[in-house]
Amino acid sequence: MNSGMTSKIIAFITDFGLKDSYVSEMHAVVLSKRSAIRILDISHEVPSGDIKAAAYLTGRMSKTLPEGTIFVVVVDPGVGTDRQAVLLRVNHSFFIGPDNGVFSTVIGSEDMYDVRIIDRNDCGIKEESATFHGRDLFVPVALRIALGEDFGTIGKPGRLKDTFPTNQPQKIAGGLIGEVVYIDRFGNVITNLPVSLHGIIEVQGRKDIRFCHSYGEQPSDEYFYLHGSGGFIEISMNMRSAADGLRLKVGDQVKLKTDPII
Repeated sequence: MNSGMTSKIIAFITDFGLKDSYVSEMHAVVLSKRSAIRILDISHEVPSGDIKAAAYLTGRMSKTLPEGTIFVVVVDPGVGTDRQAVLLRVNHSFFIGPDNGVFSTVIGSEDMYDVRIIDRNDCGIKEESATFHGRDLFVPVALRIALGEDFGTIGKPGRLKDTFPTNQPQKIAGGLIGEVVYIDRFGNVITNLPVSLHGIIEVQGRKDIRFCHSYGEQPSDEYFYLHGSGGFIEISMNMRSAADGLRLKVGDQVKLKTDPII
C-alpha cells in the first residue's frame, strides 16, 4: 500500500564522521538522479558502532521531521555478516539500515509497523561492497521510495530480529529510577526521565543535583539538571562536561528523588 505521503527528504544518521569521503559518496548516489530530492544530514558523528546513540537520534528526529521522511541509518558494525538489512514503514515515514537495534526507539512505542527485508537484488547494481552497504544498498533503496515506488514492491516481508527494549523509568519509594540514554558533544547527559517530573537527581554518589532553567544560571563548578529540548531531563554543567565530571555513560542509572520544595 502506498501511503501517498512520501516526502522527497532523505535524512542521514551515521558514524562515518566527515574526514573521509563516505558521506559524500552516499550523497553522490542521490545527486546522480538529478531529482528534487533533498538531503538532510542529521549527524555523522555518532560514536563508532554506538547503536544505542543512533537509536536515540533516530527516535528523536522521527518526531520532528515531516511524515514521509526517509531515514538512512548507517551505524553498522556487522556490515558484511549475515545480519539483515531492512526497510521499515512507521507512521508513514521510512527507515532503512541494518537490523541491529538502530530502530528500537522508533518502534518502541508503536504497535503497528511494516518490515521489508532488502538485499542486493533491491539496489539495482550487479555487485555491492561487503563493507559499504550505506552507499550500495541503503541509499539506492531510499531513492526508490523517494521517487515514488510502492513500499510493498521492495524486498520481501519479514520481521526484525535484533532490537533492544526502550526502558521506561521505574517507580520506587520516594521517586523514580531512570537511565542515561545519550551524551551530546557538550557533555550534557540526556536521561529517559520526562521533563514533567521534578525533584533532586541522585547519581554516582551525588545527591544534590537540582533543577535549573538554563546553563548560564549556575557557576561552572556545579552540576544541575534542566528540561532538555528533546523533552527529557538533562544533567549539565555550565561550560563543562557533566558526563566527564560524573563519569557517566549510556545505560548508567539515574535516580530522581521527589522534592516537595520544587
